[in-house]
Formats: sequence, structure tokens, C-alpha cells
Amino acid sequence: MVKLAPTRWLIWLPVPSRILDDWSELKGFHNRQARSGDHKSQCLAVLYNNNCNLLYLTFLRTILRDVQSVNLVFECDNPDVTKIYTDLRNLVFSVSRRVLHSQVIANTSRPGMLRKDEVDMLKKAFEFQINYLPLDRMNFGDSFKQLSQTLKPTSEELATVQKNCADFYVSLAKQLLKRVPRILSSISKIRHLSPRMALAKIARPNFDQLPLELAGQFVIDRCNP
Repeated sequence: MVKLAPTRWLIWLPVPSRILDDWSELKGFHNRQARSGDHKSQCLAVLYNNNCNLLYLTFLRTILRDVQSVNLVFECDNPDVTKIYTDLRNLVFSVSRRVLHSQVIANTSRPGMLRKDEVDMLKKAFEFQINYLPLDRMNFGDSFKQLSQTLKPTSEELATVQKNCADFYVSLAKQLLKRVPRILSSISKIRHLSPRMALAKIARPNFDQLPLELAGQFVIDRCNP
């Protein structure tokens, strides 16, 4: 089994994945151990026999795959900075579209790097409940939908699971937006420093297209360690 490390996002996906892959075997094992009086297995058997927990883990595996793919890009050696923030933008909008009405974000769905006006718009959108989709219209993933139809939980159980999953979406989106740097416009210009563009014989960026403001930011950071 994989141990969950709350300080490392990259370990969050392997944990629910491993449990889901071996769900039937683990459920059967703990049920047998519970009948023999094993206290720990008795506690775990209660969890494994609750189909809502299977729905939660299925939901988590779906969304954490997207989160991990972006995390891996950030951890690469010599990453393409513009690609990093383009992937981050795609993740933020993907999560937002699953819980917010389409008209709230339709006018800012252009491709490219995440812009400051988009960050401000999404932060504001998440503040008002009127912008949220009804629970039965939120997108929790195809696997979640198919499994809920197979398990047939009660309407109350399904609503509780959906509400908690929606809260996870909202918390994730807010945390992502909170971590977006303030110098997005400068980051978008960093691509002009790549050898491919800076040394190009044609279409070479002008001097004023370079992220000159970062030089001032560097001095500020060195003066305020």
C-alpha cells in the first residue's frame, strides 16, 4: 500500500488508485478479518462496505490525474515557463467549468497563458452561489457517473457525495488561483528569451518585448530576502 503524504500532491494520486485497483480483494480481506475479531479490520470493513467511499475515491482519481500532470510539468528540469502556465490555465478552467455556469467564464475561454483579468474574474465568480451549477449538472467525471448508476445509492447519499466533491473542486480552484504569481504579464514575455526566438534571423523580439520589469523585481527581491 502507498502511504499518503499530506505535504506532497504527487502522492495523492497513487493512494486512491492503489486502493481502487485492489478494492474487491481489500474489501473481502477486511470482511473476513473483521469476522475473526480483528478490531482494525472491523473499522476498515465499515469503510469498504460503504459504497459512497468507492464513489469518493473514483472521483479523486479522475481529478488528481489532471492535477498531477500539471505538477509534473512544474517539477521538470529546465521547463518551458509559458507552457507551465498554459497548462495551469487549462487546469483552472477545466475545474471551473465543472462547477460554474458556462456564461460566467465563456468570455475568457481563449487559449494561452492565464491572464490577470481571468484570475480576478474567476476569484469573483467563486464568491457568489448564483454562479454555481446545480449538483446534478456538475461534472464529476464519466467514471463517477457510471459507477453511481451501477451502485444506485439513495438520493440523499448521492447528494452528500456530490456536495463534498463539489466543495473539493471549489477549494482546488481557489488554491490554484491563490498560487498564481502576480507577474503573469512578465512571465508571458519570458518566451522571448529562449535561444530559438532571441537568436532568430527573422521575427526576433524587440527589446521592449523582453520582461524588463523582472530586472527591477530581482533587485527588490535581493534587497528584501
